Amino acid sequence: MYTPVFYALNDTVDEAPFLETDKIFSDTGRNTGNLAFTYATRRLLGENVTGFNWSGSHQKNDNELLVVSCANQLGAHCDMGEQAKKIEKMDMPVIALGLGAQAGSVSEMPEVPQGTIDWYDAMASKALSDKPNIALRGEHTYQYLKSIGREKSAVVLGCPSNLISPFRDLGKRIKDREVFPPKRVAVAAGSPWVPKHRMLERTLADMVTQTGGSYITQMTLEMIQLARADFSHMDKEVLLKYKNFLRPNMVLPEFMQWCRQHVEMFTHVPSWMEHLRKFDFVVGNRIHGVMLALQAGVPAMCIAHDSRIVELCETMCVPYVHMDEVSKHGLNIYNLQSYYNFDAEKYDFQRLELAEKFRQFFQNNSLTELKRLSVFLEGE
Repeated sequence: MYTPVFYALNDTVDEAPFLETDKIFSDTGRNTGNLAFTYATRRLLGENVTGFNWSGSHQKNDNELLVVSCANQLGAHCDMGEQAKKIEKMDMPVIALGLGAQAGSVSEMPEVPQGTIDWYDAMASKALSDKPNIALRGEHTYQYLKSIGREKSAVVLGCPSNLISPFRDLGKRIKDREVFPPKRVAVAAGSPWVPKHRMLERTLADMVTQTGGSYITQMTLEMIQLARADFSHMDKEVLLKYKNFLRPNMVLPEFMQWCRQHVEMFTHVPSWMEHLRKFDFVVGNRIHGVMLALQAGVPAMCIAHDSRIVELCETMCVPYVHMDEVSKHGLNIYNLQSYYNFDAEKYDFQRLELAEKFRQFFQNNSLTELKRLSVFLEGE
């Protein structure tokens, strides 16, 4: 049996109230959604698991296994060459969790830099056996790896955030909370700066305003500044850009007040989930914002804009709608139900199946003392 050492970002920013916004943005990997799967993975491994972040180092002890927390690194946007060298130098076995490909759609294969392929090969080479040691987000990623002859090291498991809730009947609990039209809506806010998303983003903000809801942002730096009412550090032109995109009928002081009332960000996952419990429905194109809602037992739907979102939703039976279906006319509290298609029984079945595959994956890689996962699967 090996002791896991977690190679990842931190899963909370404890000093957030005392930090500048750009520091928080940097510490969360430029997307606070990263906290969700880091928190979820740490829960699986054990709350007292030791670890270090991607810029740090670790003095190896006997019988330790490196657990690498991944994201959508398999894409043209990301060259992991330096990390490849770092992994190669580490004298310890490796497993990786949550690796995904990034392309415009699941019908496209990503273009991946050689440095990132070297990084994948470095992790694969440090497997303890001939069993897979790299867990993928979905079938699209698996098919990409198969196309370059590297699928033998990989297995599709979805995201660890799927297993935050301890309830085996989570789908039924979500189903029991459905109410349409919802009285209060939260938005997992996406990209209110992309012109073709303008109508959709405005209608999402409309639902927040109409229902006294919450507009929860994960990125960009400017959006997180809006969530913290950090207006003094923003140029007026930037404030006007976001106002004109989201709330064009407001004057700037009104928009700033709207942000104070509705725009949120979180640096602590349990607090984020506790906040989401107050809503009847959560919708948006940030998959981890939607995942946290589901794990809190709240009906939710993702708006899928690329292969990353589609493969995660399909792997875990998460309700989703394609961005193209809703971009032109947007969403409102009355048409949400027509796009929302949640099969509670299928969701619960698939979640248990993936949990069992996670357990098998860990056992194949000599991590056997994962009590939280065992308790969940055994229904205690």
